Parts: sequence; structure tokens; C-alpha cells
Amino acid sequence: MEEKEYAKRRIACSAWFPANGKPFPRLFKFKDDNGEIQTVKNISVHRIETKNQLSCPVNEYDCRAIIGGLMREFKIVYRLKSAEWYVSF
Repeated sequence: MEEKEYAKRRIACSAWFPANGKPFPRLFKFKDDNGEIQTVKNISVHRIETKNQLSCPVNEYDCRAIIGGLMREFKIVYRLKSAEWYVSF
């Protein structure tokens, strides 16, 4: 994915925390533009990168999944200090 600034949505994320300690997103839920809760499963993670955003460590995941019947690319961000998850479409 090319580097762009995307609008971020806060999400509820179910993640697997393996022995190495880096969480791995398995599925997430978010409110769509109509206020309906959407669930995204079968997430394919292509790249994980640890970065600092505003001096806070984050894990960024470049992902792909079927959303609304279409294959979509997106980025999931996990803020380590606050344990918050966000998605950018």
C-alpha cells in the first residue's frame, strides 16, 4: 500500500497475542456510515511494522479482506500504550 493519510475509525478488534508479544488481528467490528455494525473476518495481514506516531509506539498492519462483498486493502493500527485499535480504508 502506498503511504497516504487515511481517515481513521476506532474499531473493536479480536487479536491473537503469540509468544513474541506482537498482537495479530483476527477480526474487527466497526460502525459504517449508516450506523450499522459491520464485522470483518478472514483478515490477511501482508506486513507488520512498528513505528512511533507522535512519540507513541504503534504497530501498523497492511491488510486485505472482503468487506461488503469486495476485496479491500486497509491498514489497522494498534496503539501499544492505550491498547486502542483503528482502521484506515
